[in-house]
Amino acid sequence: MGIDGLTTNERETLERARSRPPKSQMREDTDRGAAAQTDDAETKPTEASTRPLLPPVLFWVGGCVLIYLLTFLVYWPSMNGGFFWDDMKYVVDNDMLKRADGLRPIWFEPKAYKMQFYPITYSTLWLDYKIGGADSTLSYHLVNVVIHALNAILVWVLLQRLKVPGAFFAGLLFAAHPINVESVAWITERKNVLSCMFYLLAILAWMSYSRCNGIHRYLLALFFFTCGMLSKTLVATLPFVLLLWIWWKAKKKSYGRELIGLIPMVAIGVGFVKITMWLESRHTEGHDYGLSFLDSCIIAGRALWFYIGSLLWPFHTTPIYPKWQIDSGQLWQFLPALAYAAVLYATWHFRRRIGHAVFVALMFFGMTHGPSLSFFQFGYLGHSFIADHFQYIPSLAVIGLATAIVATTLRRWLPRRADAVGCVIAVAVVAVFTNVSWQLNHHYVSEESFWKHGVDTNPIHTNHSALGNVYLREAIELTKTSRARDADLSDEERQTYREEAAEKKALAYEHIEKSLDIREHARGRFRLGELHREDGDHAAAITQFEKAIEFNMGNKVRELTSGAAYMLGLSHFDLGQYEEAEPALLTAIATNRNSFEPCLLLGRIYLRQKKFAGAVEYLQRALELNPEYTRTASYLKTAQAQLDKEK
Repeated sequence: MGIDGLTTNERETLERARSRPPKSQMREDTDRGAAAQTDDAETKPTEASTRPLLPPVLFWVGGCVLIYLLTFLVYWPSMNGGFFWDDMKYVVDNDMLKRADGLRPIWFEPKAYKMQFYPITYSTLWLDYKIGGADSTLSYHLVNVVIHALNAILVWVLLQRLKVPGAFFAGLLFAAHPINVESVAWITERKNVLSCMFYLLAILAWMSYSRCNGIHRYLLALFFFTCGMLSKTLVATLPFVLLLWIWWKAKKKSYGRELIGLIPMVAIGVGFVKITMWLESRHTEGHDYGLSFLDSCIIAGRALWFYIGSLLWPFHTTPIYPKWQIDSGQLWQFLPALAYAAVLYATWHFRRRIGHAVFVALMFFGMTHGPSLSFFQFGYLGHSFIADHFQYIPSLAVIGLATAIVATTLRRWLPRRADAVGCVIAVAVVAVFTNVSWQLNHHYVSEESFWKHGVDTNPIHTNHSALGNVYLREAIELTKTSRARDADLSDEERQTYREEAAEKKALAYEHIEKSLDIREHARGRFRLGELHREDGDHAAAITQFEKAIEFNMGNKVRELTSGAAYMLGLSHFDLGQYEEAEPALLTAIATNRNSFEPCLLLGRIYLRQKKFAGAVEYLQRALELNPEYTRTASYLKTAQAQLDKEK
């Protein structure tokens, strides 16, 4: 008996039936199977064992309420969590979100994007920004949690439609699973929860189209797929998943119609992928980590087994996992990839005995992980080859398969007590996962707690550098407060702020220097330069900013080169070294032509050097980039007056 509840003889009968012309009753029930290809031969014991104890309406309403309550319980600790890491770039410093007419550039100006073209994702963030701005994060987290709970319900619905045993508990596990915390509690990963919602809706719409035909059903599936692509490019894997569905469930006479229906999806997917690649190329010089095809095969094999293990035993998560040392010259490193391929072959070969579901689940898992397995190189690979947020959609396969295997095993060995024992096991597992996720959410309360968790679980250079940067920013704010003239503070209070700032700077030095001891990297040099500037040591800062530019891997991250060049120019400016500041500022402007600060500072330098034509040029550009800074107009007026006198 397989995990679909069918015996070998029954399954062979079904296989023979699929090769014959379908009867009317078979046409009605083609979509009923779940764990294997099932048509009219679903056994009565299986149907009886999956019959809900409550009336259907009460069961579904109660189930939805329970999933939402569980989800809010899990994510309550991080509901007011702050911004951190990519949140600064994608939300806090995102000009599109700040503009009143931000929806126009979000939808119609791809060049306004710093990275990915995700208009639906940014539209939701734009609405959140209008509600809470950069001061309150409640609306951002609330939307993420609500969508995540909806996704858990959609997981339940999808698996129920597939007749997978334990579908409801699979939805609960998805809602409470610790691996999903990173995707839900991290504001920037709004793209994950949104794209998953559209992904699941598109699959459900396609299943309806496959079963009942109808152009409106197909257009609905196409609409959800397009919305998913507008939320995150990784949804491009959906046509391949639907191809798997066609092989598994579709009627033979509808193969042609459904295969043709995939063509527009593939075209849309390719188009959006090209847009994303173009946008990334505008802000980087490309990502080349020297990985060959064989290296990527090694990474893929290790990653897939790691992901399966972490989904089944999610008790050792970390923001950034250790980066593996890959060597295609060591043959043993290919073993995980070969093992996964062997398991795929075995589940295919024995599909008539164990059901098609195991093969389908493993294929789904591999397909949806495909874009993140390093065959396409992207920025995050510089940190690690694996990440929890890569698992949000693929986790459905392992969660659904695991619950089905447990439920089927219990029905086989404990037919009279299967439901009771299954409920006890499910409640215990959900309770444990809820507790782990609830604790993980405490690390998303603030940027400091997030990076402390990273240092504690994986003390690599990235985590130490980021934590040092947190302390640096806190020190800068404390220093500003202690020096503020309009602040109603006593001398003792100002001294307290200065002492706290000194403590924060000491911690910043400790972690940033430790990160550089572990590995030389450009961002660490940049942050160390900022620390020296904060201490007033401009000469030492100049050395660090020069090293930051040098170690930036040939201008791989343009914003880092631009920022380091600007700070280098500013340090020379503070020392009165105008000739040395000029080339640094020109580099900053050439790297990022939309940067206001380098244009303003270069204009001021030219004004002091009495190069009035250059001063007018760059001050005018600065005024165009930031018309709200009133002093720019004053500088420009002075430069223009002096230029007119020369004429």
